[in-house]
Amino acid sequence: MKVDINRNSLKKLIRQLRSLADEFQLAIEAEPPAKKTPSNVITMTPFLAEAEAKTKEVADYYKFIQPVRGKKLLAKSVEWNLISKRLKGGYSVAELMTAILANSKDPWWIEKSLHSITDIMKKENNLQRFIHANKNPKGSNDAKSGYTAGSKEFTDNTEGFGD
Repeated sequence: MKVDINRNSLKKLIRQLRSLADEFQLAIEAEPPAKKTPSNVITMTPFLAEAEAKTKEVADYYKFIQPVRGKKLLAKSVEWNLISKRLKGGYSVAELMTAILANSKDPWWIEKSLHSITDIMKKENNLQRFIHANKNPKGSNDAKSGYTAGSKEFTDNTEGFGD
């Protein structure tokens, strides 16, 4: 198929294309493009925002107690996710803060320089020990730790163990 294009028809086509280009330009400038939300974007619900705020609160407290180590604690890091996991597991913000503080004061942990979030929260036993450290301090001889004086009938009103 052979198409003959003469000079006049080519000029007419160019005028029409320019006119069409001008119309497109006016249409683009007249209205801003509609923003389309991608289907794979997840919007944060109030519950997720609250959980994120609690995680940030614990992380900020850790950064306050351990400023040098706290610099490495970034959002969505392994330690950040560990804090979030413990909060989802039922621990309160106050309990996790108590554990961080207890870890920073415990002589054995200070000697070994084990103060990371992983050291504090990864093992359930360590976390429980730190949470309850202030409630029942070791070494008190007031019959509240290690042994009990027993009932008044059994001890015959003696003062302490072995009296």
